[in-house]
Amino acid sequence: MVAPVYNEISTIIGELRAFVAQQVVTNGQVLNELKSISDRVAQYAEINATFVEYRKTLHARLEKIHDQTIQFDDSLDRMDARVSALHDDNIRFKFQIKIVLAVMTLLATVGSTIVTGVLSPLFHVIK
Repeated sequence: MVAPVYNEISTIIGELRAFVAQQVVTNGQVLNELKSISDRVAQYAEINATFVEYRKTLHARLEKIHDQTIQFDDSLDRMDARVSALHDDNIRFKFQIKIVLAVMTLLATVGSTIVTGVLSPLFHVIK
């Protein structure tokens, strides 16, 4: 009676040993896969850190470009105001030149009339 129980226990122990051996192999494979996944996650973490730094650098560059654009817009506004003032000055100058020329023409005409009217009889008297 002891022998059949012993044989049955021996069989169960053998099956358990085979199962444990198979489980050790499976656990080793799972552990290797987990290590592989861990390495990939570490690589993704490095890539993410690099991306975050690149994003910060890009943000700083875009902020500088934005500031330069604002300065350029301000410069254009000042230049537009200067051009507008010069345009107004040019119009005033042209108007003043026309007035001066008209006055000079009028003075020349009046002067020649006076000279002709006064000096002509004098020249006739002197001759």
